[in-house]
Amino acid sequence: MTSKKLWIAAAMLAAVMPAGLPVLYSQDAGKKKSPEEKRLESVESAKSINALEFLLEDICEKVKEHKKALEEARALSKPSQETIEEHVKALRALKERLAEVRRQIGKVTPELKRDTLAFEDLSRGLPERTSNKQKWNGMFRTNPAVGDVNNDGLLDIAAVARLGPHGVSVWLNDGKGGWTDSSKGLPKGTAGGGVKFADINKDGNLDLCGGIHGGGVRCWFGDGKGNWTEKSNGLVGNSIAGDAMDVAVADFNEDGHLDLAFAGWHNETGLRIFQGDSRGNWKEMKTTGLIKKKVVASAIIAPDVNNDGHADIVASTGGPWWEYGRKGDPVWMGDGKGNFKNASIGIRQDGSGV
Repeated sequence: MTSKKLWIAAAMLAAVMPAGLPVLYSQDAGKKKSPEEKRLESVESAKSINALEFLLEDICEKVKEHKKALEEARALSKPSQETIEEHVKALRALKERLAEVRRQIGKVTPELKRDTLAFEDLSRGLPERTSNKQKWNGMFRTNPAVGDVNNDGLLDIAAVARLGPHGVSVWLNDGKGGWTDSSKGLPKGTAGGGVKFADINKDGNLDLCGGIHGGGVRCWFGDGKGNWTEKSNGLVGNSIAGDAMDVAVADFNEDGHLDLAFAGWHNETGLRIFQGDSRGNWKEMKTTGLIKKKVVASAIIAPDVNNDGHADIVASTGGPWWEYGRKGDPVWMGDGKGNFKNASIGIRQDGSGV
């Protein structure tokens, strides 16, 4: 190898052998660290991991280069022993540094895993809030839903815009952090609300139900391809459903068809249930026990709270909007026949719901 090549090899070796590795921790066994100190230490640990991984990759590349150069030097008709020794020495030093970097990574990784959660932005294609306050673009006041709309094994998103061009919207997930709008057949010009996915018509595809603030309780059947057809007969135009804020889906009367419970924002709404027939026809169910007046209820779900096999209702309830701050009762046990019993004793409420 020429002296010029030797000089290049020496420069390469110096480039991957910095004076010291990244500083990972300043340990003091006698000092108890505050949560903020632990947080900052975890952040520095994450930065150190990144730096060490880049260094590890760089050293591995340099090892390959020196191995190749060593083979070429040995293959010469008149190999230079000095050149061979230089490469052997460089490889030995690189391997020692490689082992040290791997030890450092092994030291910091358990601490990093224990103390931190790492998040990655996977919202490419979802609307962003713009600076134009008139359009309210990208602003959502919603209880969103997730489900596999197009049956590709990936979870998709549905949400309701506060104002602006989006309205009730669905985005399909590509599994790589990208989203494609799939809202054909869904309304625009909404003012917030909540949505839920469920297979209302039992065709194997997810349908979408929503409590739309100012737009009532509504339902759209999905075709498994991201297209929607409204099936809200008996819901649209119903005065008590006009100011709904969210819906819950369950078979409340256990007749084999999914029903819709909804939470409303103004005085005459409260908690109510619409009975379904799996074909998109709805009528208000006769219920007992639920509060139907003088209550604000902005979110609602229908779990089986007491494991008796019947759907119950849990809602974020409070007083009417002009008396906002009055306490409400959030938990209601169902009997599978449309009868409900208040079961909210012991639950802390702050006047605007649980």
